Amino acid sequence: MVKYDRINVTMPRDTADEIKRIAEERHMSVSGLVSGVCGAYVEHVRGHVCDRCHARVAPEARFCPQCGHPLTEEAAGEMDAAIREARASPEFRRLLELLRSGMKEP
Repeated sequence: MVKYDRINVTMPRDTADEIKRIAEERHMSVSGLVSGVCGAYVEHVRGHVCDRCHARVAPEARFCPQCGHPLTEEAAGEMDAAIREARASPEFRRLLELLRSGMKEP
């Protein structure tokens, strides 16, 4: 459950009117619009949390610095491409076979 607190703000009349107009266009309450915008701004400034390990992540991060999980669709695509490329590499397959057999590289 999200707990809300009231914040009183004084702003110029034209700004308040514009916020009301945007809220009406989006079929939202003014408080819902302001809450969403403030939440997005806080996430932008502070970063967000990794879905996998819940570590705090910088806003510009593409991968989680703690667990390496891709944070964007683009990063996930890059990771998948790197895995496909590695699997197609004869050197990777040779090293994988060495690991599976328990042998060490000469």
